[in-house]
Formats: sequence, C-alpha cells, structure tokens
Amino acid sequence: FGIASNAYGQANVLSAYIFLAPAIVAGVVTLGVMQQIIRAFGRVESSLQYLLRAWPTIIELLSVYKRLREFEKMIESKIEQEKLESSSEDRLAALIVVLEEKLVRRKVSLKSLDWGSLEEASGGRARQTAGLKAGINSDNARLLNKAIKDLGLKGIQSQTQGDQLRVTGKKRDVLQEVISSLKESNFDIPLNFVNFRD
Repeated sequence: FGIASNAYGQANVLSAYIFLAPAIVAGVVTLGVMQQIIRAFGRVESSLQYLLRAWPTIIELLSVYKRLREFEKMIESKIEQEKLESSSEDRLAALIVVLEEKLVRRKVSLKSLDWGSLEEASGGRARQTAGLKAGINSDNARLLNKAIKDLGLKGIQSQTQGDQLRVTGKKRDVLQEVISSLKESNFDIPLNFVNFRD
C-alpha cells in the first residue's frame, strides 16, 4: 500500500499539467487561469492525501468492526467461549469497552460475561477469552434457594429445574417481594424473571 500511495503522490504533482497541456499549447489557458486550476487540483489532492494517510486506521477500524460483528454472532448462537485478540493490551481494552457498551445497549447484563486471563500471543499481541454464563448452575441454585428461604415468606416454594429456578406462590405481591429481594442481592450471575401466569 505504501508504494501505491507514494506513486499516487508523485503522479498527482504532474496530473494538473498533463490535463492542462492541450489547452496551454492551444493558447486557450492563460498563466493566471492555469495557477487557479493547479490550486484547485492541490486542494482536491490534499483531501485525497488525508484519505490515504488515514487508510491504515480505517482498515484497522474495519477489522475491529468485523471482529465485533463476529462476536455478536457468537452471542446470538450461544457459543461457549470466544477469544478476543488485538495488537496491544490497550487496543484489547478498547475492544472490551466497545463490546461491553454494545451488550449494555442490548440490555445484556455484564455479569453474564466470564472473562479469562489476559494472555500474550505471538508478535506482541494480546489475547483474552470471554465466555458466556447461561443458566443457573447447581451452586448458584443452592444460593438462590437459600436466599429465598431466608426471606421467611409464607406460601413461597422454590425448586431447581435444569438451569432455571422456579419460584411458586399463591399471592402475586409475595412473588414480587421475592423478585425485588433477589434484585437487591448481589449475586454473581445475571437474573431474568419470567412470569408464566398472569
């Protein structure tokens, strides 16, 4: 890309004169008009030079965008783990911030991410794994059951069903109290509440 950029810069210096050569030979263009046209070419060329100087950054941002799209696909397809990799730890941290912002915008709790340790990859690159916590494991189910029983509410029963916890009760107000109590508690997992009966 560097060779093409330099070749473009050299050719651009002569391009105005090449385009104006027939008009200069015919005597149609005066020296003042030629200078104005060359200045206009210079302005266009400086705008294109900005694009050429920014091209590596644009390519890098496109690759970050592509990795984020792949990560979003991973989230949608519920793959267990994904490796994030970048050219430095700072860029990896920026990638993680962007990922977390996207998750927050989609109303996904950041507690659902399970971050691995930061690793050094080849070529001075940085790598980190990110896993998704899905469902409630048996240890967390026991903690939630204990928290619900410690509330001491009458008519409330909780039981584990696979990777979910089912809480039943006769009164809606009591169930709402359980939900608000669990929301206030600081568990390590994201909690979603679904009402099966209205």
